[in-house]
Amino acid sequence: MVLKIRELRPDVIITHHGHNQWTRHHQATGRLIIEAFDAAADPKRFPEQLDQVKPWQAQRLFVRVFGANAQKPAGESERAFALDPNEVDPVRGTSFAEQALAALQQHATQDPWPKSITELMRARRIEAESCR
Repeated sequence: MVLKIRELRPDVIITHHGHNQWTRHHQATGRLIIEAFDAAADPKRFPEQLDQVKPWQAQRLFVRVFGANAQKPAGESERAFALDPNEVDPVRGTSFAEQALAALQQHATQDPWPKSITELMRARRIEAESCR
């Protein structure tokens, strides 16, 4: 992960906190990327990579948490904020929820994904009123 951050040089990294309902590899990925966020900027971490890439510090790390009672990573509650998935992205002209669903649908090797936001809400048992 550190090598990829150094290669790609992102300004922002978006990940998820290792939620208990996810598979173990999703849990591990969520926790490791948080560590890699800082490690990629530290030339003392994985110095063998420095003949290929330079250290890189992404400017922001966004960690997804779920639900009103979701546990935020330790020490992050004062910096946490919520995004409205129904907000329309002015650049793309689609909601952030639609963009997220389109991204999920690219994961062909995983479970079949819903074909619409309505199906996604039904699958997650979300009331339509709560998404307006």
